[in-house]
Amino acid sequence: MIISVPKGRIFSSFNNFLKKKEIKVFNKDRKLILKTDSNFKIALLKQIDTTYYLLNGIVNYSIVGFDFFLEKNLIKLFKKKIIGIKKMYFFNCGLYLIRKNNKSFKRNKITISTKYISIVKKYYRNFKKKVIEINGSNELAIKFKISDFIVDIVDTGKTLRDNNLKEVYKLFSIFPMILYLKKTDIKKINFLYENK
Repeated sequence: MIISVPKGRIFSSFNNFLKKKEIKVFNKDRKLILKTDSNFKIALLKQIDTTYYLLNGIVNYSIVGFDFFLEKNLIKLFKKKIIGIKKMYFFNCGLYLIRKNNKSFKRNKITISTKYISIVKKYYRNFKKKVIEINGSNELAIKFKISDFIVDIVDTGKTLRDNNLKEVYKLFSIFPMILYLKKTDIKKINFLYENK
């Protein structure tokens, strides 16, 4: 059994979650398939590739963030009953509208930079706005006056404080989800999504 997990924040949190469950991950440098002392292996993938591996039967389950699920419109696969989804509980953060601290805006049209283009266009569809796609270090877009606001993930808030930025509004909470093909037996991994 293989579970795909995105590298970075999600894998780090998932690894900590497994430690609490007393499941050991044999994490060797540069390895992309990690063995565990349980009945599954972990495939470290880019989040953008997880659904391809799942839909083509290469992995049995895929863990993604709720932000990715919405941005890539994976709900359409769920509605067509191609995939099933279960919420997981090993981390929680949020997607926020962010601006420079102590700055207000009275303009009719604002500029927002983000990597979440689909979400921003849908969420702010009734606002006059320009949306710029920037995939990393969005804080610099405000610093260099490319945009008035950014929409990005906030976890601890340290990066915002270090860059004199603040959250204006929380769009929604972000949590991990496990995706699986409808024909898959989800009972095999109950321990991964039970809220305990």
